[in-house]
Amino acid sequence: MELDNTVKRLKNFSEYLVHVASCHVCGSEQRTEWAKADPIIAYQCDACGLVYHNLQLNRKGRDLFYASGYFELENDQEDAAAREKMYVIEIKNLERFCRAGKILDVGCGGGFLLNKFGPAWEKYGVEFDEKAARHARTVFKLNVKQGEANEHAYPPNFFDVIVLRGVVEHMADPKAMLTHLVPCVKPGGLIYITSTPNAESLCAELYREKWRLFTADHQLHFTKRTLVELFKGIGCALLDSSYFYTETPYAHELEDYRKIIEDAKRISTGLKNEVDSSPAFYGSMLSLIFQRSADLPS
Repeated sequence: MELDNTVKRLKNFSEYLVHVASCHVCGSEQRTEWAKADPIIAYQCDACGLVYHNLQLNRKGRDLFYASGYFELENDQEDAAAREKMYVIEIKNLERFCRAGKILDVGCGGGFLLNKFGPAWEKYGVEFDEKAARHARTVFKLNVKQGEANEHAYPPNFFDVIVLRGVVEHMADPKAMLTHLVPCVKPGGLIYITSTPNAESLCAELYREKWRLFTADHQLHFTKRTLVELFKGIGCALLDSSYFYTETPYAHELEDYRKIIEDAKRISTGLKNEVDSSPAFYGSMLSLIFQRSADLPS
């Protein structure tokens, strides 16, 4: 089955949608409308730049939304092959800085990325969806817990790396979640944020509600600046940043350039309704590696 992940699908969960009055990162209530797609409005925080949806699903709504087919594991062959290639790219990027140790994959899904890490890694995972967590445990024999990451206690200074691949944009309270996780990383250890939509990318700025990453499940849209400030406040500094595109299986450079140029012309002349969703393009996805300091903020 193919999941309809457009924002309009949230209408099916209207009784579980709640208003959000302030920024999830800095708490500011000063904001500017960024995009609109029924039933939500996206605002950009005037203080830190986070783009967030209002309305958002409450916990019960998220449970029902993700249980309604979101985590279907039967990917078509083309999609599965593309993801496999991305896992290799992302692991290679991380292993420039750390090649072995204890690793926790937060939001590990069915365990596909975690399973790609080699035998030098001691692998742990946590996954919101019960079906996906069970797949990781039974098919890949991985040590995966089911639930939210902050519902589980891990020893302090335990992990060498924590990976959040395509995860922070889904979180209800990213600051609280990351504050819970960072002390579990050893001093000098790494937190790897990857495959995360970038709200200050060309496609995000141009397409807004027609940006291909403006979806029902992505209730937050970060920028590099926002994430750097967020991690700075919880005792981590930026070590590396990457914007994968040309090396990915999703890049069709000439086609993508041409589409963006033509769409920009339409949008500038008031014909946005004639524009389809954005293509994959450079900058649309962030991959950031943060390093934990020896001392955490009290």
